[in-house]
Amino acid sequence: MMLVGLLIGCSARQQLGISELEWASYSKERKDFLIRRYKAIAEERLVVNVRQGERDNAGLIVEISDGKALFPPDFVIWRNYRPLSFTMAVNQCRELPIISEASSDMTTKLGVCLLGDMFYLDSSNYEDSKKFGSIVIHRSPLWKTGFNYDAIYSTGYVRLSDTTIKIKLNNPACQN
Repeated sequence: MMLVGLLIGCSARQQLGISELEWASYSKERKDFLIRRYKAIAEERLVVNVRQGERDNAGLIVEISDGKALFPPDFVIWRNYRPLSFTMAVNQCRELPIISEASSDMTTKLGVCLLGDMFYLDSSNYEDSKKFGSIVIHRSPLWKTGFNYDAIYSTGYVRLSDTTIKIKLNNPACQN
């Protein structure tokens, strides 16, 4: 029974993106609180994705490259990752795999959302203020032709470091 509790704790720590040392310093009450926040935030992100009728045809093409990210299970060493390209629909949240350059077995999940005119990047699994993303980029006319955001640092689950993000409208004809 004690082993099951230990495995659940380890799994919870990794789902939250917290290092083993930091997790060990928390009280049982703090750990329980963080696990409850994780469940509530996961449910709220799910509700966003259920509102499919509110989506329109326009969205974004996003490329993330350069820089470093933190990977489980340790969350203490920044590692290079492979570039990532994806599309986002309006009113959509997703978790995308980030793969280490060193090993395809080493992966983490990057939370992203496109809610209205705002693109959110690197969500937190337990902090309310970062539940959709620790980086918020407001819509720009520059997205019609594509725009690079350089030297981006985030404070969510993967804690991107010195990252480049390129955002381009997927269907600029549908935008005002």
